[in-house]
Amino acid sequence: MRMTSDTLILRFGGYDLDPSDEVRLAQWADRIHYWMENGLNHVHIWMHQFKSIKTPETCILFGKLLEERTGITVKVPSMVQEQGSLF
Repeated sequence: MRMTSDTLILRFGGYDLDPSDEVRLAQWADRIHYWMENGLNHVHIWMHQFKSIKTPETCILFGKLLEERTGITVKVPSMVQEQGSLF
């Protein structure tokens, strides 16, 4: 892969927080760090996990990896302990 623009649009397809997701997310964080050092200015990330209840956890993990490896902080979902009521 190579950088052809100063903007990255990444759509990550996860597998319900399978261990391979963490490996691939770490690789993306390293790649983003390298590209930032070489002119990357804008990063847009979408998480896609078909019918997964683990998407918030995947986003939190990727945010942690990005902060550790690039120094950037991204807004991630906050987990609630108890669901509220509609009525």
